[in-house]
Amino acid sequence: MRAFFQGMKNARGAEEHAGVIGIVLFNVLPDIEDHVVFYRAVTGGILIQLASVLDGCDGEVARLKKMESSFGNFFDAVLDRYTDFFILLGMFFYSLTSREIAQLFGSFALPVIFLISGLAMVGYVMVSYTSAKSVADFRYRYKGRWTAAGRGRDIRLFMLFVGGVMASVHPVSIPVSIFGVAVFSNAIVLKRVLLSWKCSSGKDVPINRSINTVVFDLDGTLADTMTFLTNLAAQLLIDNYGLSVEEARNKYLETTGLDFATQMSMIFPNHPKNERVISAFEKKKRETVMELPLFSDVIPTLQFFKKREIRLFVCSSTPQEIIDEYLKLQKIDWYVDGHYGLKPDFQKSRQIDFILRRYRLRHDEQTNFPFLKKL
Repeated sequence: MRAFFQGMKNARGAEEHAGVIGIVLFNVLPDIEDHVVFYRAVTGGILIQLASVLDGCDGEVARLKKMESSFGNFFDAVLDRYTDFFILLGMFFYSLTSREIAQLFGSFALPVIFLISGLAMVGYVMVSYTSAKSVADFRYRYKGRWTAAGRGRDIRLFMLFVGGVMASVHPVSIPVSIFGVAVFSNAIVLKRVLLSWKCSSGKDVPINRSINTVVFDLDGTLADTMTFLTNLAAQLLIDNYGLSVEEARNKYLETTGLDFATQMSMIFPNHPKNERVISAFEKKKRETVMELPLFSDVIPTLQFFKKREIRLFVCSSTPQEIIDEYLKLQKIDWYVDGHYGLKPDFQKSRQIDFILRRYRLRHDEQTNFPFLKKL
């Protein structure tokens, strides 16, 4: 199958074309078979499975050609909904006109067929609708094997495929497969409604599955060190540069997040006292930081992310050896997949770039790569 995708790499607009091919199969070929030779439900079942395969082709081709786009995803979803509607409409009409089904259900045939077909169509619509509404109203995508957006369509199409093929044994397999789709689709909708209710009531906080990595700072995010560091830096600035308390605190806080040496070069460029002040700051920090605690909600937060299999990292302007010792002392080193501290030519920004490269995260996906300032 991948060879087929490779063969399509030179086709222009391949993502949209594959989707168009899928929908044409269900609007042109059935008409041909109706009037020529293949007026059999089994043919429709095979075409359903072929559409399911083609639905995977467009995305694969787009990735191979590096042509993924927002419009391609949108257009593919639109074509999928049209295809689903025409599939169900065709199977509904088949069930409605089948003599065997009419004889089997008797006077209940018409209401039963209308009921299960209506529930299947509504279920299809509501699965797509709840996927969109969760993003619009709750800012997340559903997760889970069955409830995640885009996970259930192949299963629904496979049910209909089996129903079409089994119609060669008895036509009742068609309404049975429609009923299965109705139950499966509406069960997904019901579960999503419950998840959304838990989210809105604060009982659960779903995580956007597009977020697979979280990077924490250490000082002021995991470790309750900022009060100590601010007071230490402010006192050194007051004693050595003659600043007022307010000036000293403001200048330090305006550049916080950088390593202290960089902060001093920005606050007092080339000042002769800088080296002595930096040395005093780092010495006192090393002596005291191990005594400072984590914030109370750090461990529950790390457990929350770890349970959801989200990679966790710590990046900091604190020297690497202090990071190593502090995380081990606080017994949170095993929660994180990596922790990086200050080393020569390895400031915080370079640490994050290193994570992006190592885990193949694109720079344009950094909105899904949050650097948390506080919990």
